[in-house]
Amino acid sequence: MLNGNISTEFGHLRRLRYLNLSHSNLEGQLPVELTNCSNLQELRLSYNNLTGTIPFNIGGIKNLIQFNVGVNNLVGTIPSSFGNLSSLKVLELSYNHLEGFIPSALGRLSNIELLHIAANNLSGTLPLAVYSLSSIVKLSFVGNQLYGRLETKLNFTFPKLERFYIGGNQFNGTIPRSVSNMSSMIVFDTGANNFVGSVPNNLGNLKNLQALVIDALQGSLANSSTQLQTFYVSRNQISESIPEAIGNLFNLNTLSMGSNFLMGNIINSIKNLQNLEGLSLDDKSLSGKISSSIDIGSLKNLVELYVDHNNFYGEIPKELGDSSQLTTVFMQRNSFEGRIQA
Repeated sequence: MLNGNISTEFGHLRRLRYLNLSHSNLEGQLPVELTNCSNLQELRLSYNNLTGTIPFNIGGIKNLIQFNVGVNNLVGTIPSSFGNLSSLKVLELSYNHLEGFIPSALGRLSNIELLHIAANNLSGTLPLAVYSLSSIVKLSFVGNQLYGRLETKLNFTFPKLERFYIGGNQFNGTIPRSVSNMSSMIVFDTGANNFVGSVPNNLGNLKNLQALVIDALQGSLANSSTQLQTFYVSRNQISESIPEAIGNLFNLNTLSMGSNFLMGNIINSIKNLQNLEGLSLDDKSLSGKISSSIDIGSLKNLVELYVDHNNFYGEIPKELGDSSQLTTVFMQRNSFEGRIQA
């Protein structure tokens, strides 16, 4: 493993095309001399302890295809000169301490496929120019202080988008209905924002959708992709019974529906979710007997079970003691009787 600072001598390597110093325990600043490497195509410096700012003239490396400085301690703003990198496909700036606005110049990255700026201190709205990134496949702004509304016609602005992460910000307004037409979508994460309105209709049209994370919404959950592996709809205002169709999501490994206004009993079809590892239904309004609703013994892969703060009653299911994978059980604030039998 390397350590110390990045040598300024790299700036003399005019023919250098690839430089990967990730996971090298490096510290200090990014040498501005690196911008002299005019033939550089990939610069990977992630998972170090780099400090200081990104050189303002980073856009001078005209042939750059990948720039990755994720998981460091960089500060300052995102240089607008990134917009000069017409060949850039990967821009990874996540998990630093960058601040300020997202520059509109990023909208000129006509070939960008992966744009990660998660877990920084960015603020402001998404520039309209960002919505012109028609080649984008994966977009992540998670964990910043961004706000404003989303454009309404996302299916036209991001025709190739597969993974959309904007959770943990301050976005508001409604989630565009056009999301249901984004046929390539695999992950859609808008959780922990200030959205209002309803769950978009016809999410079942998204045949490739594997993870759905939404909150603060009303509406129905019944129509969702059968390819879902993660279904996180906690902290919403969903006021209905748990739809029986949830039992058709055979690929689910995580189902989190806590802190809503769900009504009635737990549906019998949950026992069909044989791949389920995490089940969270801490809701304050569900009722009935778990023993007659869920065949715990059939959920062989269940690791975590949260059914606390409801109105359940009756005997604690004896199958809990036979669940060899189960590590976490929260059942408090109910009216259960008996004990778990090992």
